[in-house]
Amino acid sequence: MNKDYISFLKEDQMSPPKELSKTLENTIMTELHPTHVNVFFKIFLVQLFVGMITLLICPQYHLSFTSNYEVFHYFHHNFGAIICMLICGAIFMGPSMLFAGLIISRSELNLILKTNGLYFVSLLLISLSVFLLAGADIFMMTSLFWILGALSSSFIGIFCGHYLRSRVEQI
Repeated sequence: MNKDYISFLKEDQMSPPKELSKTLENTIMTELHPTHVNVFFKIFLVQLFVGMITLLICPQYHLSFTSNYEVFHYFHHNFGAIICMLICGAIFMGPSMLFAGLIISRSELNLILKTNGLYFVSLLLISLSVFLLAGADIFMMTSLFWILGALSSSFIGIFCGHYLRSRVEQI
């Protein structure tokens, strides 16, 4: 084994091809410094997919893919309109951001946190706009509670997802 090492040390130093070095450098820089557009697009796609799945279970502003309003009625009758809106917002955004937290890198999470929730607010505004275009009856006062539930569950979800990912990577 020492002979191999000594032989390696005696060899002329060879450098990797410049194209390979440049490609590797670009890949590392992209991983360490993601762009806002790429990160937002990634969590937007997650929200689009998971948000549509949540509409199968729990309607948002009386919009549902299944016309199944049992979950909505349960929350509304047992907890009242305000708590129902908090829960509905949390159900709509929380699972999406939990899943997003599982797939984003640490540098992407840091970029999201640097915006102080602007990514989440943007996703919420897009979602509410789509609901309006789909004919939802959105009232300002109750929507504030929906937004509060959605924003709080977004922060909690993305942190929990990223924490779970880091724990799994340690195994």
